[in-house]
Amino acid sequence: VSGQRSAVRVHLDGSVHISQRLHLEGLVIDAAIAGGAVDGRVTGTLGGAPLELTITPEDGAVGAHPPLGIVLTQARIGLADLFAALTGLGLMPEQDQLLPWLPAEADLAGTSLRAVPQARVLTGTSRPTWAGGHAEATITMDAAGLRLPRMVVRDDRLGSAEGTLAVAFDTRVLTVAVERWTPGPKLPIPAQIPVADLLRLLPAARATVVPQGPRITITCLPGLDAQPVTAPRAEIRWSRGPLV
Repeated sequence: VSGQRSAVRVHLDGSVHISQRLHLEGLVIDAAIAGGAVDGRVTGTLGGAPLELTITPEDGAVGAHPPLGIVLTQARIGLADLFAALTGLGLMPEQDQLLPWLPAEADLAGTSLRAVPQARVLTGTSRPTWAGGHAEATITMDAAGLRLPRMVVRDDRLGSAEGTLAVAFDTRVLTVAVERWTPGPKLPIPAQIPVADLLRLLPAARATVVPQGPRITITCLPGLDAQPVTAPRAEIRWSRGPLV
């Protein structure tokens, strides 16, 4: 029919290795491609765990490059391998100090994304789960960075928080801002800090992770809105080694 492009069936087999840590083996891509529209399925194993995702044109979309829906139906990933890959790609600073307090792996099944190819923008939602916890987040990624405009985390060891997260690709600075948070027993806060009293006075917090030291800074505040310089605050910094 005039004005329509015939679909081309594509079947690819292979593997992908990122920074010698993130290994996607037994990769199979089976898709129909018509112009910029893709309708298909990707399967394989990621770090030994099954991976499956579907890619379909958005319902009702028109044009040569319609938005695409991407749904992860199976996706379990080791965080150490993921962080090593992102660090190797230059997208975030090394997370060697954070990894001991994070879960070993997370299940991303159910993550739903919307890709707009011409704008190079990816948005969506995710509800990862792991042993002892879960999170909910909205996702936005473009050339500037990765942002979670809404993030809720519940973990038996680390505690709970609700806020935002952003990673700037150019500076590799990771920033987390939470309106309220409750630290869990695993969070490495020195015993001499009166946490309960601190949270009553300063319930909000901003945390940054940068490539150079002090690597991690947590600033506790009365709120996330603009605060006068005279407002009370508490700051904790540490680089390699214990909190300082």
